[in-house]
Amino acid sequence: MYAQISLRSHVAKGSASFLAATVVLAMAQEWATWALTQRKWWKLIPATFLAIMA
Repeated sequence: MYAQISLRSHVAKGSASFLAATVVLAMAQEWATWALTQRKWWKLIPATFLAIMA
């Protein structure tokens, strides 16, 4: 019984971490796309940082 609760807890934490990483990567993609369309190459630095952190 205890093992099932622990497994559920790990699955919930893993799902939350995956969702957070997905959101951060989506933000990085939007930022990079904006920087490229505006030709502001220095704005790619935060997008790269976000992608690495995810």
